Amino acid sequence: YEKEQLMNKPKIYAFIASLLIVCMLAMTACTYSISMSDSEIKSILDTEYKAVKSAVSKNSSYKKSTAYITKWAKDNKIKVTDKTDEYMVLSLSATKGHEFAKTTVLQMPLDKNNIDIQCQLMAVMFATAKAAEDHGSVKLVFTRSDNMSFSGAKKLKTRYLDTGYFINFMYSSNLAIYNKGASASYNTITRKVNMTTSKYDQAYTFSISGLRGGYTDSAESVDRPNPTDILSSFLASAKSGGIQYELASFSGGTSAWTLPTEATVTIVVPEGKVEKLTVRFESSYEKFMENYSGSEPDARYTMTQVKRPDKVVSVSAKDDIINLLYILNDGITRDDEGHITSSANTGMISLSASRFKTVTAIKDIDKSTLSDMESELKTSCGLCNMKAVTKPHYDPWITHEKSFLVSTLSNIAVTDPQSTIIRNENMVFKSRKRSLDIVSIGTNADSGQRSVKVLSKFLAKIEKH
Repeated sequence: YEKEQLMNKPKIYAFIASLLIVCMLAMTACTYSISMSDSEIKSILDTEYKAVKSAVSKNSSYKKSTAYITKWAKDNKIKVTDKTDEYMVLSLSATKGHEFAKTTVLQMPLDKNNIDIQCQLMAVMFATAKAAEDHGSVKLVFTRSDNMSFSGAKKLKTRYLDTGYFINFMYSSNLAIYNKGASASYNTITRKVNMTTSKYDQAYTFSISGLRGGYTDSAESVDRPNPTDILSSFLASAKSGGIQYELASFSGGTSAWTLPTEATVTIVVPEGKVEKLTVRFESSYEKFMENYSGSEPDARYTMTQVKRPDKVVSVSAKDDIINLLYILNDGITRDDEGHITSSANTGMISLSASRFKTVTAIKDIDKSTLSDMESELKTSCGLCNMKAVTKPHYDPWITHEKSFLVSTLSNIAVTDPQSTIIRNENMVFKSRKRSLDIVSIGTNADSGQRSVKVLSKFLAKIEKH
């Protein structure tokens, strides 16, 4: 029995050794470990952010940004393999053992009007390129996107879409993995107006100015105020409060995709309604300052008496305009987890002697819901004697959450994939190639360290797939 037990010991030891190896491999596969420490990654990220911000943050342009990227590539011995007036591509060769891994594209926009966000994303991109120790072929793609035009994404050569995995960089307040984007439409609403002689005595201009504005597609600005919406609500409140007034002018904003930085409306009221109007304004002002004085330090909301205009909008046109603007109801809708699922933005209002015009953008994660919103908008316009013309922008894009790209990134980041209503280049890329395996990683300078680790581990993991 003792002899048999001794003879079995080598077998037991071999089994234990094999088991330990399997466990070690399993642990490696689950943790996707890399050797670089958190402090080393943070040091690289901080250095890159300071350098890029110093180089391109002032008087930036696409040319200036790409000049810095070219210098950075040369300093870090990375090849510039494609460069045009619309996009630029750097190439990292596969490391040893990853020669047959699928190619990964890391892509980000260059927007001269959103330069701070651009600097943050560039820092994360550069730090990832330095921190990634094991990876297949990697393309760093920078596409021009001034004023959210996505022009570079539209011109990018098709071969960069014929790739294994495509990861778009976008700004987010926290690290997030986005596998689905909203559909959107651009709506132009118009009405002919007739002008008539004013019959009231006192004219007042209400003006909101000094706001930061921003893109409706920027995570930084989704909760910022829209002055056209605030003034529309004020006018509706005055009307419901029994204050008779005439509408002389209303203007604000330039685009459906941006939040206006200012808006102005002029009305004429009977002298006996001035006190009541003033009380209404003070209430609106107090609410405005309570909500936005902290986030909008340069904001101004004023009521100023002005010379009475000779002409004002007819009563029927005025009522239609005020009713429509109240119905439009700008803002965002969130789900139970706090994620934004839909939005509406009245980005421009103009009122001339012959025509009223406003443009609004609406977005929703669900295409059928967006279609319902468009139908409701047209119905509302019809009731207010307005003409609405709707132009689809892009269909929603989606990559299945069980795909290797989405599931692996989500597992490494320890976060569930999300949907986003923020328009980005993915809409363009997906419209060009429906089968593209694409995802967005939401990041910024603060969450960049974690993002770099997630991306580095993903690149190392691809060979095992």
